[in-house]
Amino acid sequence: MAGSDCDPEFFTHTERNNFQTILTRLRAFEKTVAHSFRHLEQRIDTIEENVKTNKNSLSGTKGSITKLRNSLKNMENNFREKMGLTVTQNELEDENEINEEIDLNNTLEPEIKMGDPFLNGGSFISGYDGNPSISFSKWIKKFKDILSLITTPLTEEQKLARLRFCLNGQARAVYDGINPAPLTLEAAILVLKGRYENGNTKIIARQALSICKQAPGEPVFDFSNRLNEAVRTALSGENEETIQKRLLEEFLDRLLPELQFQVKSHRPTEYGMAYEQAQHFELLLSARKPAINISMSEMAGKVDAFVLSKNKHEFVTCYSCRKQGHIARYCPGNPRNYSGESGRQWSYNSRTNYGYRDYDNRP
Repeated sequence: MAGSDCDPEFFTHTERNNFQTILTRLRAFEKTVAHSFRHLEQRIDTIEENVKTNKNSLSGTKGSITKLRNSLKNMENNFREKMGLTVTQNELEDENEINEEIDLNNTLEPEIKMGDPFLNGGSFISGYDGNPSISFSKWIKKFKDILSLITTPLTEEQKLARLRFCLNGQARAVYDGINPAPLTLEAAILVLKGRYENGNTKIIARQALSICKQAPGEPVFDFSNRLNEAVRTALSGENEETIQKRLLEEFLDRLLPELQFQVKSHRPTEYGMAYEQAQHFELLLSARKPAINISMSEMAGKVDAFVLSKNKHEFVTCYSCRKQGHIARYCPGNPRNYSGESGRQWSYNSRTNYGYRDYDNRP
């Protein structure tokens, strides 16, 4: 079988003898598969031709029907004019609508529609539970953005249902306790804003801002997002210029010391400028730290090796016999280590007086 992966020319004589039966079956199977694929390709080509033919036929049929409809309408109008009958406006059809051509390509392809974002578990927006660290104004703005994605006009009741779906905890309890129940979305927002954007909430937000600092190892991007959220919550209701000035002050004061020194030395006048400089110096410092860590680790390794080498006994030299491995106190050749009476070697132990004593059997 020419062009086959199982052709005998790809195998040795021994392999052909050992696997002749298997190779024959594989070639037969390969031939069957190839025949099936060719048949499938022919069927696909036939289907594509039929689709094109039907498409052209539908276009021609629609054109013929449109012409016939226009002719009938003209005959009806002429008959009414001859009989002296008036043609009412409701009976007239828009000629442009009659002659409108519908693109069949668009009807054959699936139409993509935007569904209700709230039917997907509200994944586009997190729920609001009344946490003082989260700005209600910012959250409700995000909520309205999600509502704007719905192309179908919503009634006020439907908007309130979606707002109620996104409220959790204390915020949901406050909403359920509104009496009388709000009839519009703006009325509900007004009540919730008065509850969660009062003086007490701002005090709590300022306290949260006072402890907002860049943690060691925290990227400038993440810290900037946390600080931005805290500042805007604490300054809720202020204009954007005031918020930007406060952001600049807090950002410079709460950076890590090494970044703070670098950024403050350039005296940025805007928050955006300070943020870009902090990111720039963060990259420079991160590129420098690996080299410093490597040198410190190498130095620590050298110190440990030096200490271990000093603690090895083979490098200890006796000052009495000049041999290595012991000190003069335990030198067998030092006459001071032997007593004059018994001739035995002293075995000095500084802790002999602290051994076990049998006080019960003493005389």
